[in-house]
Amino acid sequence: TLRSNNYTGLLNIEPGGTKTMISLLAAKDSGAERILIIAPDPTFNTAWIPTVKRVLGVDARVIGGTGKAKKEALFDFEIGYPGVYLATPQLLTRTNDISAWVGDMCIVDEGHMLNKMGGKGQKKLADLAHNFPQRMFLSGTAWRNNFDRAWATMRFLHPELYRRGQVAADNPYTWKFERM
Repeated sequence: TLRSNNYTGLLNIEPGGTKTMISLLAAKDSGAERILIIAPDPTFNTAWIPTVKRVLGVDARVIGGTGKAKKEALFDFEIGYPGVYLATPQLLTRTNDISAWVGDMCIVDEGHMLNKMGGKGQKKLADLAHNFPQRMFLSGTAWRNNFDRAWATMRFLHPELYRRGQVAADNPYTWKFERM
């Protein structure tokens, strides 16, 4: 369960399978005060903003981009102001320095958009993993029929297991399940 794994896990459920609701109920249960949600822009108004309001009782704020409200939200997020913040995968990959992106929980929706091995998104997710003790990766097609993408996903979820042989044997298709 998510609770027994410090609210870190992969929610690989088909579209419309309540990934948004499950992740926000986990956030509520965990007591997370600073939540970053990385999701495609079209899902902000249709899924995330109304569900955050319904489940957590707060308004989600969009960070980055143009406009005073987005710039203020980014500033508040980077100085550590509690809340729920939304960012696009494009903002994550375009932002040079994300060292100030720190919080309690990071939820990556449609994570398959960022988990291409060796890609810019995968590198940014690996950086974020160290700044958020609780991490969730949401996708209906997490690995897009490409097993190599599993490495990027697991590196985000379990950054402490990045050395050769910790998660898999020398043959990357032979997994070890010692710690998971």
